[in-house]
Amino acid sequence: MLLDASGTPAQECLLGAWEGTLGKSAVTFEFINTYDEAGTAGRYYYGNRLADLLLKWRDDTTAWQETDPHGRTTGAMTLDCAGDRLSGTWRKPDGSGAQPVTARRIDPTHFAQRRLAAVAPQRSAP
Repeated sequence: MLLDASGTPAQECLLGAWEGTLGKSAVTFEFINTYDEAGTAGRYYYGNRLADLLLKWRDDTTAWQETDPHGRTTGAMTLDCAGDRLSGTWRKPDGSGAQPVTARRIDPTHFAQRRLAAVAPQRSAP
């Protein structure tokens, strides 16, 4: 885990949008500055799914806690970033089922591009 001098994650590197894989599944991440005590928050989605999974930093576990739209804990991630590359490991809430995470930085305006393409209206022939 990349840490800054105060022992908190070097979150500035994470800010922005990322596209890559979690295990063998396509994922798209976004990390933003919340400008409050939380510091940085994240979200991501699989493939072209509409629902986001939320990521919140947990000091007590030195990992990002993943929650579903209903607030249930669904996993945890450790993430490192260097330049335009993101890497890490996702695990189930009990710590099992480790899956690799890899991503590359993308233009932040492209965060929703995959899922928007999936819901774009289709023209039908008259």
